[in-house]
Amino acid sequence: MKPSDGSFYRYFPISQRDKNWGLYVTTVGEARIAPHTAVSARRAPESLCVPLAEGAGLGGVALVYFSSGRGKSESKPHLSVSLEPGHAFLLFPGVGHRSAPDPETGWYEHWIGFDGETAHRWRRHRFISAGNPVRNIRAADNLPLSHQSPIRATKCSRLEETRI
Repeated sequence: MKPSDGSFYRYFPISQRDKNWGLYVTTVGEARIAPHTAVSARRAPESLCVPLAEGAGLGGVALVYFSSGRGKSESKPHLSVSLEPGHAFLLFPGVGHRSAPDPETGWYEHWIGFDGETAHRWRRHRFISAGNPVRNIRAADNLPLSHQSPIRATKCSRLEETRI
């Protein structure tokens, strides 16, 4: 993606050492969708754009946070929700979904994808669930900053591995 379009994302190579930690980041990104922008012009990673009918393609879980704008999200089996600033939703592997900003407002979304045994454990124990993927975390003013830190770091450097 070109930085000038207000969107950015990056996937990370995952090593066995990363997997051994039990929880690792797979992708970070952000997309600013201007009002009156066609949904087909949306710039998001293909792995986050899983057709509602298919439900495949997402490797791991993605946490998507909306800092401005409004829109709708649908996921299998029959969940349809309105999204607004302060909402976050989780995308799960094997669960088809689609989302679109309100044409009048557009939106600004930020995401972090993660995977690993810890994420699988969270799902098994229903700490996170595809049946209840939306959270209103408006009061957490620091969340956009926590999403921005890895995005900024990814844009500005090559994130060299630190040897311990």
